[in-house]
Amino acid sequence: MLNLIQELVKKGLLEKDQAISLEYELRTSGKREEELILERKIVSEDFLFELKSKLLKIPLKKVDPDDIAISALEMIPEESARYYYFIPLKKEEKFVEIGMVYPEDIKAQEALNFLAHNQKFSYQVSLITLTNFKSLLKKYRNLKGEVSKALEELETEMKAERIEQKITPI
Repeated sequence: MLNLIQELVKKGLLEKDQAISLEYELRTSGKREEELILERKIVSEDFLFELKSKLLKIPLKKVDPDDIAISALEMIPEESARYYYFIPLKKEEKFVEIGMVYPEDIKAQEALNFLAHNQKFSYQVSLITLTNFKSLLKKYRNLKGEVSKALEELETEMKAERIEQKITPI
């Protein structure tokens, strides 16, 4: 199991008594280790996720929301992305690159495997920071906007066809 608090103690960035206090709070608060470390400003988010990347041997990526195509977002429902803290970053054919904040989370892995199996895609995971994830989630608003726009256009076309049918004599 990943233990970032202990890694920070090993690196001399956290005293043992602070670590004990943090680990107690971790068990009682229901928060994740990363959240607690960042709330306490023990290290920067970038440093923490670089460390996590090395420990998990998963590359850390910083992704610009503009670099995510709508077609990639369509691979994973927004509710799943929000709940499991993962998001599709890039899609090529039946391959999807997934950004995950908590790739060590077994339930998130199972959900991703389920989605990949059902939609028949293979994937590779990259680590992303919590801040980057939150900025990427906003892309789903664009997806909703495009779907709404497409539905409005379809509705307009259908109304026009109905009017044409009424006007055209039989």
